[in-house]
Amino acid sequence: MKRKRFMLIIGGLVLLVFLIWGYLYIYNGAGYAAKNALKNEMNLALKNQDSDYLRKVSDNKKTYRILKKSPGKEVVNVSDPQGGDKYTEYFEAGLGKHNVSILMRLSHNRWKIDSISAN
Repeated sequence: MKRKRFMLIIGGLVLLVFLIWGYLYIYNGAGYAAKNALKNEMNLALKNQDSDYLRKVSDNKKTYRILKKSPGKEVVNVSDPQGGDKYTEYFEAGLGKHNVSILMRLSHNRWKIDSISAN
């Protein structure tokens, strides 16, 4: 009887581990983690108008000017990942009247904005 209960507990734990692993695999694999990090990081940078950060991630002066002229705005209509690989994801998003292309890079298990380009 004790052996049967022990086996049920072990089986339940193994099933739980696989469910958690599957959730994390799907969550990261489908680009959801990168998409959420993009929204959070971009909206915080726009809210705070962090000039150094915005200059660093802007591909060119035009993009930097658009980002600087967008205080209080938020990125909207963030696409699903448009390409990339295990360590990068490419997204399109709206910012006011402009469309922006955003490259996210996985660094030390965290998604971070690598570059932004205004279209």
